[in-house]
Amino acid sequence: MKEYCFVTVIYSTAEKYFDDFLNGLKSIPEIKDTTVVMIRHGDVSIPKLDSSIEIIVFDISETFSISEVRAFMFSCVQSLPTHKYYVFSDIDDRLLSQSFKCHRVALDQADFSYGNINLYNEKLDEYYEKKIFDISKIPQKIDGFSSILNGHFTGLSALGMKRNALDSIPKKFPKNIIFLDYWLVCALISVGLTGCKADTLLDYRLNDSSYKALHSVQDLKVLRARTEQLINILIYFKKYSEVSVKLQALFILRDRLQNDPHSVLLAAKKRLPD
Repeated sequence: MKEYCFVTVIYSTAEKYFDDFLNGLKSIPEIKDTTVVMIRHGDVSIPKLDSSIEIIVFDISETFSISEVRAFMFSCVQSLPTHKYYVFSDIDDRLLSQSFKCHRVALDQADFSYGNINLYNEKLDEYYEKKIFDISKIPQKIDGFSSILNGHFTGLSALGMKRNALDSIPKKFPKNIIFLDYWLVCALISVGLTGCKADTLLDYRLNDSSYKALHSVQDLKVLRARTEQLINILIYFKKYSEVSVKLQALFILRDRLQNDPHSVLLAAKKRLPD
């Protein structure tokens, strides 16, 4: 059995990124010891890999939502024989050669890993000054809800796990959740699993407005949206005392943002993920 299982979702609007994605994947030394799983979302061609690389394709209709596709993806991987390390990435990201190694180092210390990412402006062909973990409040280790209630995860493109974590993933994902990665990490924590930060894994495409939004605590629209999104996620885990306390603070914050918004901008910076 191959040591690694690499998983991604392919879809038609991401075809322009296929060459970049494949170049990144081919640069990874461990790729020869990897089973590549592609979830084909709709009618789209399969990127061509070296014939020596094992590729497994699962198909799902383009009518399915993002949450349904993610749930399908995990169920497909769960149906396969066990690998030691599972690495997930989005097709429109550019993997770095050390990606698998960074996940492995972190996974040898925990059940799941969450990696740092470069923020890349494709239009200007340059990197932003800060990486995502320079902006988000992400701890080195995660061993409970208190570790993550003031931080935010950036996507399944930066997630790795061992088999016990894979088998702990719920069969269905909520449809009203935007940050599915954050909800997923909460679900893993709720069954007692632990996480570890991995070094930089990939280049994540971003434009100037999106980069500025990562820093924004002065935009009321952004603050209201973040607050609502966090409530939607944490409500699923309200039976845990730390989460319940956080939810009460978020409910108060939501009311104040609605009724007296300008007085809470500075307070919001302390309560919400950067």
